[in-house]
Amino acid sequence: MNFKQAEQILLSRHSLIKKNSLDFLYPIFEKLGNPQDKLGSVIHVTGTNGKGSVCAYMESALRGCGFKTALYTSPHIYSLRERIKFDGKEISEKEFTEVFEKVYPLCRDLTFFEIMTVIAFVWFSKKKPDFSVIEVGIGGLYDTTNVIKNTRAALITSVALDHTDLLGDSVEKIAAQKAGIIKKGSLVVYPPLQKKAENEIKKAAYSAGARLLKTNDIFERKKILKNKAEMILYSKKEGKFKILILGEKQGINISLVLKTLKELSEEYPGIVLQKVKKGLEKAFIPARFQIISKKISGLERTIIIDGAHNEQAVLNLTKTLDKTGFKPKILVFSLMSSKDHKNTLKLLSKRFNKVFFTSADKIKSYDPSFLADEFVKHDSKADVCAVSEPGAAFSAALKEKGDILICGSFYLAALALKKFRR
Repeated sequence: MNFKQAEQILLSRHSLIKKNSLDFLYPIFEKLGNPQDKLGSVIHVTGTNGKGSVCAYMESALRGCGFKTALYTSPHIYSLRERIKFDGKEISEKEFTEVFEKVYPLCRDLTFFEIMTVIAFVWFSKKKPDFSVIEVGIGGLYDTTNVIKNTRAALITSVALDHTDLLGDSVEKIAAQKAGIIKKGSLVVYPPLQKKAENEIKKAAYSAGARLLKTNDIFERKKILKNKAEMILYSKKEGKFKILILGEKQGINISLVLKTLKELSEEYPGIVLQKVKKGLEKAFIPARFQIISKKISGLERTIIIDGAHNEQAVLNLTKTLDKTGFKPKILVFSLMSSKDHKNTLKLLSKRFNKVFFTSADKIKSYDPSFLADEFVKHDSKADVCAVSEPGAAFSAALKEKGDILICGSFYLAALALKKFRR
């Protein structure tokens, strides 16, 4: 078997809806030697939004301090292998295929994400990391990554309504699911949250005998350097940071990482602030207010690509647009049908001259015509089009005058980056 064949088998399971319980998974991990117990010190990260950025910062900071690091994140943009990294490098096609062949006979009844998690943990256990930074898929309590029994730190980046069909229809229920990653004696770090969400986290932490730490955004000033695609954060206490992941919420994301690492530095003397800072400044993850400036058909164009895919993420995106002064006049948008479209579309209304709705995933996305009909209820002045194929939507957007924003789905962001990063 080669990598392409393994990838094809995995992607064929991407739309599989059933999910197995952790009790179903434990025997499989046991037959593989319980790799989930051999990941070094585990930092487990959950949250409605922000967890991918926090994981990228955390891994880069720890690696900057000289630790051997494993990183497991989702989704991917270019290749499945992006999800599984050791010391900042993706698992090779050869190693991926070798591990897949080993585990697949035990995993035939598992979903895409479950098999990917098994592959990651088996490979990481062989690499013997000092730290493993693990991003939750959905929720926390019943997430496949929660087969990990011992975590050194649990980070909860945000709590908002999303995946309500799986996690519950209230902030309290969703917070309880996310608090499920809190383990006995672990460190728990979280930002300001709605009181109902915070109460659920406190309840879980006290029950587990975990140590709770709440942190605010420590940065007083933020500025995005448009031409350099960099962001400057300034704190009186910590000084200036020049970072590569852009967005209004990156201040709180880095604050969470700094708070966590300062606490862990007492146990791990190798964690040094100056090295942490250098690591943070090297961290990058695509499709987070990613600015692409390039000549297309002889004209200089600016395209902003963002994976914002729920109401809270789109709200954060609009705040970033307002604070940076970016005023894209063209929108290309797709949304998964499991998401709340009404409030999300309302947030995007009255900002654009031309809007192209498309379908990033023919099975999982809202019909573009439906989104177009719903959007005009909020914005009667924009010129709105439904274009089924994303490639055709991108081409049509390029024919219009002005900067372009592409958002609504990581699937759409991935397609955009593959087109515009060439």
